[in-house]
Amino acid sequence: MPRVYQDDVADFLKGRGWTKGAGGDMYFPGAGYPHLHARLNSTGDYDRIVECFRYLGATWGGDGRNINLVRDGRAVYTAPSVLNRIPQGLQDEAAAVLQSGLPD
Repeated sequence: MPRVYQDDVADFLKGRGWTKGAGGDMYFPGAGYPHLHARLNSTGDYDRIVECFRYLGATWGGDGRNINLVRDGRAVYTAPSVLNRIPQGLQDEAAAVLQSGLPD
């Protein structure tokens, strides 16, 4: 199975409107709260982008309401009542990214 590298995933996310931050972290949208926050792994399987995330979550900023969606390349399953607290646009973007592979 082909491997994908951190820069490939960053480029893919930037093409979807994500912004690259300090230390290689990625944000969607690029400014303000709440937002999606991703930290990338070095490599992962090309057709399973979830493996390319060391961390992906919804962040409200400083108030402890962060919701983890991915940890160490694995989806973290949470109750729908928790996921429903994430604004719909962020839910949609997270789902679209996690259900996709990288384009050829």
